Amino acid sequence: MSGLRPGKRKDTISSTENDYEESYATIQFRVDYPTKSNQTLYILGNNDELGNWKEESAVKLIKLDSNSTIWESQLPIECPVGMAIQYKYLIIDSSNKKNYEQLPENSMR
Repeated sequence: MSGLRPGKRKDTISSTENDYEESYATIQFRVDYPTKSNQTLYILGNNDELGNWKEESAVKLIKLDSNSTIWESQLPIECPVGMAIQYKYLIIDSSNKKNYEQLPENSMR
């Protein structure tokens, strides 16, 4: 199995405040990665919003349009500011073959 090659990744992060006056970061994932027509890109990671490393709970990324190589998370993900986020990209094809990113976990804080 060949590994998922790194694409041109652009993760956008902005900070917001909730009703409890605790600071949260709103994370929108966006990655430029060419896939085959039978493949879908997912992201999973070390917190509830990213599925706690469980494939069945991974966040499905959506292509901007059918001819695009840009994938992004449909809804922003909220995490407490300062929380260490680790994540990987995952490709699943129509036959359910899974291909993980072959680099160490990506991280942000």
